[in-house]
Amino acid sequence: SAIIVEPDARNTEENASFVAAILAKRQPADDAGKPRRILLVTSAWHMRRSVLMFERAFAGMAKNGARPIEIVPAPADYDGLCGKRPFKYSDIFPSAECMNKKSYAFKEILGYWGYRIFRR
Repeated sequence: SAIIVEPDARNTEENASFVAAILAKRQPADDAGKPRRILLVTSAWHMRRSVLMFERAFAGMAKNGARPIEIVPAPADYDGLCGKRPFKYSDIFPSAECMNKKSYAFKEILGYWGYRIFRR
């Protein structure tokens, strides 16, 4: 009963906006002074930008007198080397897998700064 599914968003910014609208309608009368909490679950790569988008969406709610909302990040889908393995000479050469992972990181870095600069 504590999980709210928002199925209509096409991207994270829309998801944050739609969740803010859902929460604005669900303003319980009890615990009026306490902040509400949401658990924000997304890819670890994407968490920093997602938190920024949700903070901005919820800031608009606070202007309308809604209770403050605390965002609790819950990153998932960690990607990295697990465990120790011996060094191989092939480790010094780029691989398709490594290039793919770097492209995710690059996209998130550009997206984060682009959102901060152009979405003020």
